Amino acid sequence: MSFHLEQRETLALLVLFFVAGVMALGIRGHFGFRGAAQTGCADLLRYKPDLNSATEDELNLLSGVGPRAARAVISYREMKPFANVNELAEVRLPDGKPAFDSETLAKLKTFVTVSAEKPATKTGYSP
Repeated sequence: MSFHLEQRETLALLVLFFVAGVMALGIRGHFGFRGAAQTGCADLLRYKPDLNSATEDELNLLSGVGPRAARAVISYREMKPFANVNELAEVRLPDGKPAFDSETLAKLKTFVTVSAEKPATKTGYSP
């Protein structure tokens, strides 16, 4: 394929803008809530996932919450819905260890909420 100089410059600019756009979206999507404090993204700072209804993906976006901890939060709420954010200290991983250390708990409490209405627990669930 043969391009004239002007076409090459145009193509190079398009590729540059495309790559920059993909990187910007990728960074915003990857960091999600984790980068909110550094980027000053007001919408992300205002959104607080509800511990009684958040999906595993929503929980996983929070700083300090990995896939295992997100699943542990969901398992906990299926046994007993959260009454308040302080109950995060009671969440345990399958091996019995706390899902969150004290530093992570302190941070998480400011980024999550608990709804007044609690969803029904699963019947027949055993931890």
